[in-house]
Amino acid sequence: RLKLAVHRLDFWCFDLLRVRRFTMAASQHDVSPWEESRETSSGESSSTSSGGGANSEGASCSCSINSSTAESCGLPQCGLKGRNAKAPGVSAQSKRGDDLPHRVVLRLVLFACASGLLFGIDLGSIGAALSGMSRDLGLGIAESEAIVSGCKGGAIVGGLLGGAWMTTHGRRFAVATAAVPFLVGPMMLALSNSFVVAFLGRLAMGLGVGISSVAAPCFLSEVATPSSRGILVACYELAIALGFLVASAVDLLIGWSCTGECWRYQAGVLPLVAALPLFLVASLLPESPRWLLSRAGGDAMALRHALVAMRRLGCDGAAERLAAADAVANGADATTVTWTESSNDMVALWDQQHKVAGSPLLLLPEVAAARASSMKAPTERVSVRRVLMGTISDVVAIASGSDRVPPGAAKGLFLAVSAAALDQACASTSVLVYTQHLLKEVGVESVEVQDSMAVLVSIFKFMGVLFGLALVDRIGRRTLMGGGGAVCAIALLLVSAGAASSSPVLLTIGICSFILVFVATWGGGYWVVVTEVTAAGGARYAAASQAAATTTLFTAGWLTSLTFVSVIKAGGPWGLLVYAAMAVLMAVFGFGFLPETKGLSLEACASLLAAGASGDSVHAQDAAKGDETTVAAV
Repeated sequence: RLKLAVHRLDFWCFDLLRVRRFTMAASQHDVSPWEESRETSSGESSSTSSGGGANSEGASCSCSINSSTAESCGLPQCGLKGRNAKAPGVSAQSKRGDDLPHRVVLRLVLFACASGLLFGIDLGSIGAALSGMSRDLGLGIAESEAIVSGCKGGAIVGGLLGGAWMTTHGRRFAVATAAVPFLVGPMMLALSNSFVVAFLGRLAMGLGVGISSVAAPCFLSEVATPSSRGILVACYELAIALGFLVASAVDLLIGWSCTGECWRYQAGVLPLVAALPLFLVASLLPESPRWLLSRAGGDAMALRHALVAMRRLGCDGAAERLAAADAVANGADATTVTWTESSNDMVALWDQQHKVAGSPLLLLPEVAAARASSMKAPTERVSVRRVLMGTISDVVAIASGSDRVPPGAAKGLFLAVSAAALDQACASTSVLVYTQHLLKEVGVESVEVQDSMAVLVSIFKFMGVLFGLALVDRIGRRTLMGGGGAVCAIALLLVSAGAASSSPVLLTIGICSFILVFVATWGGGYWVVVTEVTAAGGARYAAASQAAATTTLFTAGWLTSLTFVSVIKAGGPWGLLVYAAMAVLMAVFGFGFLPETKGLSLEACASLLAAGASGDSVHAQDAAKGDETTVAAV
């Protein structure tokens, strides 16, 4: 029965991933603008375009600036020699030989769980600790809000730097780097004796959250095979919700068993302990082979390094190719060395790039060194600053309506940024974090009861993720987002009514209902919608639009957390109606502005946006269906 349940969950995830190949995951922008210009000058622009366009089912990591999907690594498309030739339409998705070894899948599952769990714990650990921290450190309302929102503030910077950092230094390296602020921040918080130290600790934790939210999903989407990607994505998203639940439950246990400054354990020690597994799990996995290939160019050692990483992941055919390369290096005749066609996407991409580079691993060292410089040179590395400036320049070009931007990209940017702002303007995170505060305001003085209710709310958040996985691809985008906003508005009315009537029961029902509905609709649907509405910009400008949306998401969340208590104090219990009004705007956005993109490939979504029409426009739908038919035929 357990095995059947896992299979059903995997099918749900696969339905979701037909339009969202990650999720909290990866961007379509693997080939940077500077690499594109270089490849164009070398006469390979057409093959690069086909590599990027292959990601018709890819999706973006919420927060990346310049990352890559599992199907779009920007490599030249070229067949293999002789009997090893592979038809362009053949992919690993059509075969079962692409399955990773169980030990590798287990490590990837542990990686997904460790990174997602840490993400959730860092965001959710502050709620129970806030009251004691405010008392012991003598914090006012503004200072308490600054500490709570500090995590989101740090995530703004972390998201921007994380995307550029993983582009220049690698996906796994960026995740390992994120573990440093994950360790330093909780230590500062646990040892803090002033507002400044506690605030800096929360900023550091947010920096780690921002980096990991970009790099971890991207890494998972690149190294996973189609047969395992669904369960890995599900593990990551469920682990984030589980992190909130674990933080609430452990905080409750600490409150029961601890006397004195319990908040130091709740807000400091718990996130610190949760960060340690990420270091260990990251050391068990290699760097993303797709990233290594994107940086290898024609360099023989770099190509070998990528192949070694594939062998560590158990990719079909990697060990065979390494053995053949070693045989040639030891004097074997290269004309007698062959290998079988691999059913693994990454190995197939390696074969293509290796052939374009002149097959250097099948040549003697002196012969390989004699190749033309254009064939043997690695891809030019760009600095973090250049990546950031390039992304900002692209966003400005989209917003200003530059002629070099594809039609529909500006509309996609508007829709993505609007969705990001509304996603956080309804106080979705603040209601979670301030659950104990809201209960205290209606007369629940017992800290144990407050923390117990926070655990209940976290359970509803976890259930919302499960419902969202089953729901997101079964109803239309307009219904999902518009209907979700409308029901969220009703739930927030219940929250306001419970606060105004000092009814803990009504307040708790409203909070649980709001969190459940929001997570099941906007919580997961947002990432899908942003991927689809930005598709009109192509790989380059879609990545820039998604980066702008992610920055807006974290900024809106920071501002909401920074002002949540002040809004309630200024407006009284009915001040929560401000967030209900934001939920009404979410419904208006979903039903009135969002095009219907359910069931469309990213190419068809691009045609829909380029037509400049709403989701109900007959002309736009016909154009989208025409594109869909063309893609299916190809």
